Amino acid sequence: KNVHLYIGQALYKVNDDIDSSFLGVRAVSEVKNQLDLNHDHQNVYGSILFRAMNLNDTNKQDVVEIIKNQVWNTKALIPVMLWKGGSPPEKPSMGTFEEVSQGVRITWRDEDPNTAYYVIYRFEKDEKVHPQKDSTSKNIIHIQRKMVSADQEFIDKERNLKENVLYGITAVDRLHNESLELVISKSASKYFPDVSSQHSWAVPAMDALFERGVIKGDTKGFFQPTNPTKRGDFIIMLLGALDISADFTENFVDVSNNSYYYNHVGMAKKIGIVKGDGSRFYPENPITREDMMVIIWNTMEMLEIHKKPLTAMGWSQYKDGRSISSYASASISKLTELGVIQGFDGYIHPKNFATRAECVVMLNSL
Repeated sequence: KNVHLYIGQALYKVNDDIDSSFLGVRAVSEVKNQLDLNHDHQNVYGSILFRAMNLNDTNKQDVVEIIKNQVWNTKALIPVMLWKGGSPPEKPSMGTFEEVSQGVRITWRDEDPNTAYYVIYRFEKDEKVHPQKDSTSKNIIHIQRKMVSADQEFIDKERNLKENVLYGITAVDRLHNESLELVISKSASKYFPDVSSQHSWAVPAMDALFERGVIKGDTKGFFQPTNPTKRGDFIIMLLGALDISADFTENFVDVSNNSYYYNHVGMAKKIGIVKGDGSRFYPENPITREDMMVIIWNTMEMLEIHKKPLTAMGWSQYKDGRSISSYASASISKLTELGVIQGFDGYIHPKNFATRAECVVMLNSL
């Protein structure tokens, strides 16, 4: 049948029945054995203890303690009944945490009207965050109903910020469909709510450049780390990161004098770190990784940052080295020899658009 099977357990019989299997110490082993047997059958989705008030009966507490501390010693989620429909809500966003007098205060935001409640998971620093797995029931520390406001919070009274733990927050609809997890950890940015532990490799650079006033978020405070970087935006970040300025009298024809990047692109053109395509710079286009590297190398040459003699064959160590444009091969080679770039898994991905996170890491390193 396309339904779930739950087994009824006669909790009412414990120390209150003529059946000797439910009397004294035998009652403890009888109930435990029944529940263990249910666990051994994958078609059994759960158990029903009849009845709820018996959990508080004085003469049943030996059995209740065994259930609570041995058999069911973790929290659990209600199985999804697929035939009822529904779908997982949107993943929560904007996760933060801070230390308060009661413990660690976790906050997140959720504007999905389908969310009914949240599951809060806690993982130790060496554990992989993977909610929605049977093995992570031990990591569930709290289940709470959604508050009316889009802003939600929970205080973990058992931990403090000195302990390096991760939190996973999932949203669940009324039919118990669970969303993907929002991960909140120390490795998340202090300033950008959309920069989480999945961008931990970029967080130090982002926070450092934010503190220097080189980068800022959008109108909502988001940094949008995975978005492609506009060519004009990259020039703003580059000149800001290195405190470069110059007087100029002309600019590229496609850089409007009322654009927010007009001065920066004009300065970059004046000092010769950008060449453009003849008279055009295409400031609104996403910058490719190889173009980013060419501009960085031009800047290093202009500032005479490097001193050691360099060859021009470093590009050949990359598996996709032959896809590098001819105008970019020398720059990528020299940056590779200097250790400014290393590639990833042997690839440099020259034609890919550089994300905002990638640009910030490169500039902070520079």
